[in-house]
Amino acid sequence: MVDTNDENYWRPDAITSGNPEPVVALRPALGRFRALLAGSWSPDTAYPGSFAETHWFAGNPRGQCGVSSVWLAEVLGREYSIDSTFCRGSLIFDEKSAEDLFDHCWLEINERPEDDLILDLTCDQAQGFNRRIVFDAKAKLEWDGVHYIPSEQVEISDLPSNPVWPRYQKLLLNIDQADAGRLQAS
Repeated sequence: MVDTNDENYWRPDAITSGNPEPVVALRPALGRFRALLAGSWSPDTAYPGSFAETHWFAGNPRGQCGVSSVWLAEVLGREYSIDSTFCRGSLIFDEKSAEDLFDHCWLEINERPEDDLILDLTCDQAQGFNRRIVFDAKAKLEWDGVHYIPSEQVEISDLPSNPVWPRYQKLLLNIDQADAGRLQAS
Protein backbone atom coordinates (compact mmCIF):
# COMPACT_ATOMS: atom_id res chain seq x y z
CA MET A 1 0.00 0.00 0.00
CA VAL A 2 1.22 3.49 -0.84
CA ASP A 3 1.80 5.69 2.17
CA THR A 4 0.06 8.93 1.30
CA ASN A 5 1.08 11.16 4.20
CA ASP A 6 3.40 14.11 3.75
CA GLU A 7 6.06 12.64 6.02
CA ASN A 8 9.22 12.05 4.07
CA TYR A 9 11.54 9.15 4.72
CA TRP A 10 14.81 10.63 3.55
CA ARG A 11 17.35 10.94 6.35
CA PRO A 12 20.31 13.32 6.32
CA ASP A 13 22.64 10.44 7.25
CA ALA A 14 21.68 8.80 3.93
CA ILE A 15 24.11 11.18 2.22
CA THR A 16 27.50 9.56 2.25
CA SER A 17 29.36 12.08 0.10
CA GLY A 18 29.48 15.83 0.07
CA ASN A 19 27.95 18.14 2.61
CA PRO A 20 24.39 17.22 3.64
CA GLU A 21 23.68 20.59 5.30
CA PRO A 22 22.15 22.36 2.25
CA VAL A 23 19.83 19.41 1.62
CA VAL A 24 18.86 19.23 5.30
CA ALA A 25 18.14 22.98 5.32
CA LEU A 26 15.90 22.61 2.30
CA ARG A 27 13.22 20.41 3.88
CA PRO A 28 11.53 23.09 6.05
CA ALA A 29 11.28 25.45 3.06
CA LEU A 30 9.42 23.05 0.75
CA GLY A 31 5.94 23.86 2.09
CA ARG A 32 6.61 27.60 1.66
CA PHE A 33 7.86 27.00 -1.86
CA ARG A 34 4.73 25.03 -2.72
CA ALA A 35 2.48 27.78 -1.33
CA LEU A 36 4.33 30.49 -3.27
CA LEU A 37 4.09 28.51 -6.49
CA ALA A 38 0.44 27.56 -5.99
CA GLY A 39 -0.42 31.24 -5.63
CA SER A 40 1.29 31.96 -8.95
CA TRP A 41 0.04 29.09 -11.09
CA SER A 42 -2.34 30.03 -13.89
CA PRO A 43 -3.74 28.46 -17.04
CA ASP A 44 -0.87 30.18 -18.90
CA THR A 45 1.76 28.35 -16.83
CA ALA A 46 0.12 24.93 -17.18
CA TYR A 47 1.22 22.33 -19.69
CA PRO A 48 -0.99 22.81 -22.78
CA GLY A 49 -3.95 20.46 -22.79
CA SER A 50 -3.46 19.26 -19.21
CA PHE A 51 -6.97 20.41 -18.23
CA ALA A 52 -9.97 22.20 -19.66
CA GLU A 53 -9.53 25.91 -18.94
CA THR A 54 -13.13 26.05 -17.72
CA HIS A 55 -12.05 23.67 -14.90
CA TRP A 56 -9.20 25.91 -13.73
CA PHE A 57 -9.14 26.88 -10.07
CA ALA A 58 -6.47 28.69 -8.06
CA GLY A 59 -3.84 26.38 -6.61
CA ASN A 60 -4.61 23.56 -9.05
CA PRO A 61 -1.33 21.61 -9.54
CA ARG A 62 -2.53 19.96 -12.76
CA GLY A 63 -0.04 20.72 -15.52
CA GLN A 64 2.20 22.83 -13.26
CA CYS A 65 4.93 20.22 -12.67
CA GLY A 66 7.31 21.48 -15.36
CA VAL A 67 7.33 25.17 -14.43
CA SER A 68 7.45 24.33 -10.72
CA SER A 69 10.43 22.03 -11.20
CA VAL A 70 12.32 24.64 -13.24
CA TRP A 71 11.65 27.29 -10.59
CA LEU A 72 12.75 24.93 -7.83
CA ALA A 73 15.93 23.92 -9.71
CA GLU A 74 16.89 27.58 -10.00
CA VAL A 75 16.26 28.18 -6.28
CA LEU A 76 18.20 25.05 -5.28
CA GLY A 77 21.23 26.17 -7.22
CA ARG A 78 21.10 29.85 -6.26
CA GLU A 79 20.11 29.67 -2.59
CA TYR A 80 21.28 26.22 -1.46
CA SER A 81 24.15 25.39 -3.86
CA ILE A 82 22.40 22.11 -4.67
CA ASP A 83 22.74 20.68 -8.16
CA SER A 84 19.68 18.92 -9.52
CA THR A 85 18.46 17.37 -12.75
CA PHE A 86 15.11 18.23 -14.37
CA CYS A 87 13.31 14.99 -15.21
CA ARG A 88 10.32 14.32 -17.39
CA GLY A 89 8.72 10.91 -17.48
CA SER A 90 6.20 8.78 -15.63
CA LEU A 91 5.05 8.48 -12.04
CA ILE A 92 3.76 4.92 -11.65
CA PHE A 93 2.17 3.32 -8.59
CA ASP A 94 2.12 -0.40 -7.77
CA GLU A 95 -1.16 0.11 -5.93
CA LYS A 96 -3.92 1.20 -8.26
CA SER A 97 -5.44 3.41 -5.56
CA ALA A 98 -3.45 6.25 -7.15
CA GLU A 99 -3.60 7.42 -10.76
CA ASP A 100 -0.43 6.87 -12.81
CA LEU A 101 0.95 9.98 -14.50
CA PHE A 102 2.56 9.27 -17.86
CA ASP A 103 3.77 12.83 -18.52
CA HIS A 104 5.15 14.33 -15.34
CA CYS A 105 8.15 16.44 -14.26
CA TRP A 106 10.23 16.44 -11.07
CA LEU A 107 13.79 16.99 -9.89
CA GLU A 108 16.45 14.50 -8.93
CA ILE A 109 19.28 15.41 -6.60
CA ASN A 110 22.12 13.05 -7.35
CA GLU A 111 24.42 12.54 -4.41
CA ARG A 112 25.40 9.02 -5.49
CA PRO A 113 23.44 6.60 -7.69
CA GLU A 114 22.21 4.61 -4.69
CA ASP A 115 21.30 7.80 -2.80
CA ASP A 116 19.37 9.77 -5.43
CA LEU A 117 16.66 11.98 -3.98
CA ILE A 118 13.35 12.73 -5.70
CA LEU A 119 11.89 16.19 -5.19
CA ASP A 120 8.38 16.72 -6.53
CA LEU A 121 6.21 19.68 -5.51
CA THR A 122 3.19 18.65 -7.62
CA CYS A 123 2.83 14.90 -7.02
CA ASP A 124 -0.76 15.45 -5.91
CA GLN A 125 -1.70 15.68 -9.59
CA ALA A 126 -1.95 11.89 -9.30
CA GLN A 127 -5.51 11.34 -8.09
CA GLY A 128 -5.49 9.12 -5.00
CA PHE A 129 -1.91 10.01 -4.03
CA ASN A 130 -2.58 12.41 -1.21
CA ARG A 131 0.91 13.73 -0.65
CA ARG A 132 1.49 17.25 -1.95
CA ILE A 133 5.28 17.03 -1.79
CA VAL A 134 7.71 14.17 -2.27
CA PHE A 135 11.24 14.57 -0.93
CA ASP A 136 12.49 11.04 -0.55
CA ALA A 137 15.25 8.68 -1.49
CA LYS A 138 14.40 7.08 -4.82
CA ALA A 139 15.19 3.63 -3.40
CA LYS A 140 12.68 4.14 -0.56
CA LEU A 141 9.98 5.26 -2.98
CA GLU A 142 10.63 2.20 -5.15
CA TRP A 143 10.30 -0.01 -2.07
CA ASP A 144 6.97 1.67 -1.32
CA GLY A 145 5.70 1.06 -4.87
CA VAL A 146 6.10 4.64 -6.09
CA HIS A 147 8.18 4.71 -9.28
CA TYR A 148 9.63 7.84 -10.85
CA ILE A 149 10.74 6.73 -14.31
CA PRO A 150 12.51 9.43 -16.33
CA SER A 151 12.29 9.37 -20.12
CA GLU A 152 14.17 12.68 -20.39
CA GLN A 153 16.77 14.19 -18.07
CA VAL A 154 17.83 17.79 -18.69
CA GLU A 155 20.71 19.63 -17.11
CA ILE A 156 19.59 22.87 -15.51
CA SER A 157 21.86 24.90 -17.80
CA ASP A 158 19.99 23.47 -20.82
CA LEU A 159 16.50 24.44 -19.62
CA PRO A 160 16.35 27.81 -21.46
CA SER A 161 16.14 25.84 -24.72
CA ASN A 162 13.48 23.46 -23.34
CA PRO A 163 9.80 23.94 -24.34
CA VAL A 164 8.90 24.55 -20.66
CA TRP A 165 10.93 27.79 -20.56
CA PRO A 166 8.30 30.23 -21.98
CA ARG A 167 5.73 29.01 -19.44
CA TYR A 168 8.34 29.31 -16.70
CA GLN A 169 8.88 32.95 -17.70
CA LYS A 170 5.11 33.52 -17.25
CA LEU A 171 5.34 31.91 -13.80
CA LEU A 172 8.12 34.36 -12.86
CA LEU A 173 5.91 37.27 -13.95
CA ASN A 174 3.05 35.90 -11.85
CA ILE A 175 5.35 35.61 -8.82
CA ASP A 176 6.59 39.19 -9.33
CA GLN A 177 3.00 40.48 -9.63
CA ALA A 178 1.98 38.62 -6.45
CA ASP A 179 4.98 40.09 -4.61
CA ALA A 180 4.10 43.59 -5.83
CA GLY A 181 0.53 43.09 -4.64
CA ARG A 182 1.72 42.01 -1.18
CA LEU A 183 3.98 45.06 -0.94
CA GLN A 184 1.11 47.40 -1.86
CA ALA A 185 -1.12 45.76 0.72
CA SER A 186 1.38 46.31 3.54
